[in-house]
Amino acid sequence: MDSISSCVGIFHGRCHDFLKVSLRSADPLFVAGIQTTIATLFIIMAYVSVRGLPNFRFDTPGLYPIIFSGIASGLSWIFFVFGLRYGSATQVAVLERVNIVFIVVMCMTILGECWSVRYLIGALLVAIGA
Repeated sequence: MDSISSCVGIFHGRCHDFLKVSLRSADPLFVAGIQTTIATLFIIMAYVSVRGLPNFRFDTPGLYPIIFSGIASGLSWIFFVFGLRYGSATQVAVLERVNIVFIVVMCMTILGECWSVRYLIGALLVAIGA
């Protein structure tokens, strides 16, 4: 899992760099749309190459969280790209990491996930570091 986490950090950092450069001369909404489309196509190609064509059988209750997650993800990218366009990449990166605190709290309260002192200390350190 540590190697996967390292890859996330490396690639996400490059995402910040590339987006900041592209936003010097492009509209933030257009950049968010193109970036999201390319990311979606890349994920679909990776899925099909590893697992083959998917079996599309969504039950209605299972479809709603996917739709809401997609909307939240889209809004997140729009605000992220606008933040990069009009602010410094360093500030956006720091504020983006604060989402870890929100995720921990939401998982404990809404999803009822188990928590430990270790997780709470980690979230607290992230909040302090931001």
